[in-house]
Amino acid sequence: MLQEQEIKDTAAQTYLNLKQYFAKSNNYWQLGNAFDTMTDYLLLAGPSAADPGLPKFVQARFNDPAVQAYAGWYDDYAWWAIASAKAYDKRFAGIFGEYAGAFMGIAASCWAVLDQGKGDGVHLGGPQAFTNRDNQTMFVDPPAIPPYWAAPRLDRGRGSGLHGVWQYDIFANKRELPNWVGPKEGNDDTNPSLPSLYWLGPYQNTVVNALYFLLAMRLEQAHLDNVGVPTTAQQVADEYGFLRAWFGSDPANPISPGDSLLEQFGDGGIVVRERVSTYAFRNGAFPSVENWDAETSWGGDQGMILNALTGYLRVHPSDPMPASLIQRLVRGYIVHMTNSAGEPQPYYPITGNKLDGDYGDYKSGIGVFMRGLLQAYQTPGSPIISMVPTIEFQSFLRGSIKWATDLTQYDLFDSLNVLATLIVAMAMLRT
Repeated sequence: MLQEQEIKDTAAQTYLNLKQYFAKSNNYWQLGNAFDTMTDYLLLAGPSAADPGLPKFVQARFNDPAVQAYAGWYDDYAWWAIASAKAYDKRFAGIFGEYAGAFMGIAASCWAVLDQGKGDGVHLGGPQAFTNRDNQTMFVDPPAIPPYWAAPRLDRGRGSGLHGVWQYDIFANKRELPNWVGPKEGNDDTNPSLPSLYWLGPYQNTVVNALYFLLAMRLEQAHLDNVGVPTTAQQVADEYGFLRAWFGSDPANPISPGDSLLEQFGDGGIVVRERVSTYAFRNGAFPSVENWDAETSWGGDQGMILNALTGYLRVHPSDPMPASLIQRLVRGYIVHMTNSAGEPQPYYPITGNKLDGDYGDYKSGIGVFMRGLLQAYQTPGSPIISMVPTIEFQSFLRGSIKWATDLTQYDLFDSLNVLATLIVAMAMLRT
């Protein structure tokens, strides 16, 4: 196994690789995702790894019209907002420098799109997707709306403490000239909102809810630490209530273990499934959400949920649910999302997964999990701290290091996965 200095040297080179791929890519959400880990590296590596040109470089990439053209789904904006919200955190002051205000602005503007919409009167944000369904304000001759199958099963309305978000606005009729005179939809996948295997339309999938929860939690922490930052306490409460209900922890909204967002294993580990299982009661049953699979979970969701729950626990230390789940989520990943060689994998099950068809995106589940693990570990009072010295956890780290140092880096997400893994090793490996 590599020694500590070799791990640091490999991480330093991987950071440079990631920055090179960052310069070449125009993929909006992928860049926001990668930026989050780049600043994690600079913070942990310290002054010897300082990169004072990074904020200007990243701001220019964010503002590039070719990059902005890739933004579309609500979750796209969340990746950038979460990474940029670090500008509110005093620990990162030396990294953002004079650009801190600019990145606070990126965080605020991207959050506004996710939470409130695009300002065009048609796309009103992830929390409003169902109430805004089939917005027909810009049809010349509004077409008939078919019966709806996508009503949320667990929901009491925005501001109620039980309200999730959606990946995109919901509509069933194609929006195109000459009858539609409103904003153009990005592509055929978003026009209209009809189910398909990889399109993330009328589903309350985990990724957008996990991102929304993590981002709202970050912004609320910024509010608590900085005068003048608006509160997001209600958004935190709504999303936490939504997840709590789908986890099967809300007595007022009972669901069966088979319908739960959590898959539980006999060894005590759990994984968060990729999307909620059912819609609201209709025609005598709870209709299944299209392409829901009880055996499909993404590694990135695990990292974001455990990270957000750790932040929630810090603000709400008396709530028993986060503490009971965080360690089980970590165990679920290190036992069930590693292969026989102990190498981390992007999803569960690790073979024959439905997500294989979009591997280029979903392979980032390794890096997103590792980042969530690191950031949760760095949170004061984290339940993860007590796990790190265990034989099981240290074995997981060693297997991950070997995997990371053996991987050939072909693209942005290869480098993201390796760097995020080596950062965890730098922070947690006990020699």
